[in-house]
Amino acid sequence: MNRTRRRDIGRFTIREPRTVTVAFTPEQERLYTELLSLRREILALDYSPQVLRLLTITLERQAASCLPALTAVIDEILRPAGFNVGTITDDPEVENEDVLLLPPQLQERAIKLRRMAASLPDRDPKLEALLQIVGEAIKGKGPGKVLIFSFFLRTLAYLHRQLLGKGCRVALITGQVDDREREHLRERFRLKRNDPEALDVLLSSEVGCEGLDYEFCDCLVNYDIPWNPMRIEQRIGRIDRFGQKSEKVLIYNFVTPETIEERIFHRCYERLGVFCDSIGDLEEILGEVTEELNRAAFDPVLTPAQAEEKARQIADNAIRHVEELRRLEEQSGDLLALDLTYQEELAEMEASGRVVTPGQLQQMIELYLNACCEGGKLLPDRNEERVFRLQFPKAGRIKLIKAVKMLKQQDKHTREFIRWLESGERKLAVTFDQEVALEQRTLPFVIPIHPLARVAADYWAGQNTPLTAQLEVNDGNASPGLYVFVYYQWETFALVPELYLFPLVWISEKACPAEDIAGQLHQLLPRARQIAVPLNLDKKQFEQIFRALEEMEYDRRQEELKSLRARNQRLVEQRLTTLDTYYQRRIGQIEGQLAAMHDQRIRRMKEAEKKRVERELLLRREAIAAKSNADIVSQRVAAGILLVRRETVGD
Repeated sequence: MNRTRRRDIGRFTIREPRTVTVAFTPEQERLYTELLSLRREILALDYSPQVLRLLTITLERQAASCLPALTAVIDEILRPAGFNVGTITDDPEVENEDVLLLPPQLQERAIKLRRMAASLPDRDPKLEALLQIVGEAIKGKGPGKVLIFSFFLRTLAYLHRQLLGKGCRVALITGQVDDREREHLRERFRLKRNDPEALDVLLSSEVGCEGLDYEFCDCLVNYDIPWNPMRIEQRIGRIDRFGQKSEKVLIYNFVTPETIEERIFHRCYERLGVFCDSIGDLEEILGEVTEELNRAAFDPVLTPAQAEEKARQIADNAIRHVEELRRLEEQSGDLLALDLTYQEELAEMEASGRVVTPGQLQQMIELYLNACCEGGKLLPDRNEERVFRLQFPKAGRIKLIKAVKMLKQQDKHTREFIRWLESGERKLAVTFDQEVALEQRTLPFVIPIHPLARVAADYWAGQNTPLTAQLEVNDGNASPGLYVFVYYQWETFALVPELYLFPLVWISEKACPAEDIAGQLHQLLPRARQIAVPLNLDKKQFEQIFRALEEMEYDRRQEELKSLRARNQRLVEQRLTTLDTYYQRRIGQIEGQLAAMHDQRIRRMKEAEKKRVERELLLRREAIAAKSNADIVSQRVAAGILLVRRETVGD
């Protein structure tokens, strides 16, 4: 699989980040100062590091996210039976299996903090700023939709109550909302603003939007800043994706001055350009960046200014690493030229018939239903274009259920398809069209990995009947004549493996190859029909044609193999060079840490880490080098005769 990055290909929607800076009120400032004092006490305790770290994360991040929701969080922490972080956030990166108990010596301080939080005035400047953004978006020229993210469930619940109280058409989705309800809320969010069932605002937790796309929305609010930059990319990726009609998407980032989010994470993300562009080249080092930022945030030795300077250094190091990678790519431009851009490669594959089209997929499934599923039908919907109705009698369903379960797929689409097959519903509306699937997300979108397509493909792959046919087709562009065609399956074994069909065609009247018809064959065959009266061909002549086609295939395969081996070798060298650069940098960092480290216990850990990285490099080099000897395995999979007639008016 070729990796094509966002910066390498066509025009994309512009991401326009806007920082919304909202300072604490004097009362909120006093509460936050008290919380920081408690933080210092927590970090000084001789207690479970996991408990102390989670307490600090929970309290300080919640305060920066939404102070009015802090009271409910402290109530959770003060529970005599202990608290579970899963009641505060549904982020899967936060371990929430254990019940955590507040250290007894902090109980009184936490109660005091709760009293201060409960006595805060009702005025909330951060909420006021959000309401202004929501109002402008709803009344603006765009879609009038706002998607709001928060790390904290209590923040979302607070915003939900406040927005409802202001008359907003708003809904909330978290990991606790089941898939069917999430799809329903998405559909309401997609509706035009003049629809009485429409939603204008959708509040979401980190996992609430997983698996759902909102390309019809062009305004996103980060009510708090994630401590993992990949979460930023995932949030923005919900709206900045294929199908987005707006020229730009607005990304509002709420920050409170002098909090950890503002001093360390937000400033670092701005330097890295996380808000205005996709992660791209940063992806491979983001895990390391996240760990270093978290260490800086919780280092009790560092002052706020030192922690901020540390974050700046982390960002600078990441930027330098990306620039090194890009320089390497530019110096290896002749190697990178081997990879076609995404658009060029897709166009070439479509032109040569190497892409399975929706029509071909539909035809394969229809033939499978006719051949294997008693009474199974795929019929066009009478009311909606590009929508089909799938129906099965009981006997056909039982057979298909068994076949689908044998795939052992556990994805959402498979579960839903099995659920329908086992239900009493007579018909299922499906589509093979991407635009329809984007507009109607509740419709099953049948693509090559859909369970019905997989079952049909497996069925036809297991048939031993020779694929031969005598066909005729009327066409206004193809040259009339009698053609013999053969399809070969070419499987390439290389660093980037491929499996595709290679057609060859021979025109019998001229006794020579028909290159023009070979290029059009994938378009002609779907429209062809069985010849009414089978042709009686000279057996000797037919054998001669097949020998000629076999020789042609061998020559073409040798040409392609020579080219493949040259491309593959250069690609192997490129991958090895990039791999060495990346791992040498990692090893160099570890060696630098070893040189400055005097604690023998930590030195042993770092030396073990260095050996592990060196072994990892060796294994990855061996895996790439093992694919340096490219080859092509060929198999004839279909043959036949095609009679092309000149298309006339009325055909």
